[in-house]
Amino acid sequence: MNLPGELGIGIFGRVRHSKGIDILVDAAINILPNYPYVTVIICGETQIEDQPYKKKIITKIKTANLEDRIIFLGKQTFEELPNFFQGMTIITALSRNEGYGLTPLEGMASGAAVLTSSEGVWDEIIRDGIDGYVVKTDDVSQTAEKLDLLIKNSSKTKIMGENAAKYVSEKFSIETEAKKLLGHIRDIQNA
Repeated sequence: MNLPGELGIGIFGRVRHSKGIDILVDAAINILPNYPYVTVIICGETQIEDQPYKKKIITKIKTANLEDRIIFLGKQTFEELPNFFQGMTIITALSRNEGYGLTPLEGMASGAAVLTSSEGVWDEIIRDGIDGYVVKTDDVSQTAEKLDLLIKNSSKTKIMGENAAKYVSEKFSIETEAKKLLGHIRDIQNA
């Protein structure tokens, strides 16, 4: 993928405050000095109104002297995204508010361990300690702690990614979701 490092941590989605990009960056700044082989990628579009937010994050990264290890990739094409997901060891989704985000499921399907905030349904989907971890929303300290654990125990993290891929395949396939949706529609029709 032409990115530095041996272990990749990714966050995907628009670069804006609600997505918690800054939470990952603050956590990474705390722990990356201990792991010179780890790279964080931030993959997503930044709209004009979110440029000041991104600039603050870039300033933090530069101050920590980590600009070669915390990398903004910008918006990627739909065709390129699977390669980035599959190239990551850990996928994070640290939104401050979320309904039903797909990023954790995409990461799990790609064989990555996941680290999510407790927003939306993620704490109901992610099997904590099996597929990855769920942290309190907007909690940099807990995010850093769990990231550190995932990096330090890379063999367990690899198993978490394998568990996650199997779990998503069994429980969240398109066929399974379609059956659930059809069942729900039938229930409504019969009510």
